[in-house]
Amino acid sequence: MALVDCLHRKNLVPQNYTIDQYRKESDLYMNDTSEHAFDRFSFDINDSDTLTCMATTAPTLLQPRLEIWKPLG
Repeated sequence: MALVDCLHRKNLVPQNYTIDQYRKESDLYMNDTSEHAFDRFSFDINDSDTLTCMATTAPTLLQPRLEIWKPLG
């Protein structure tokens, strides 16, 4: 999975962090409706390198963080 590879390349997760571990964390995240859902991941979701990895490989993970643009109010 490209996201896990990116996280490894940028040393954001240990080398033993696996795709299966990511999937488990992702499933927990998807089922969590609280404002702290991103805490389900074992890596720092607010790190700029993490956000870059997510934006380039798994942009749908960032969708809940985006605000709806309302140019007319």
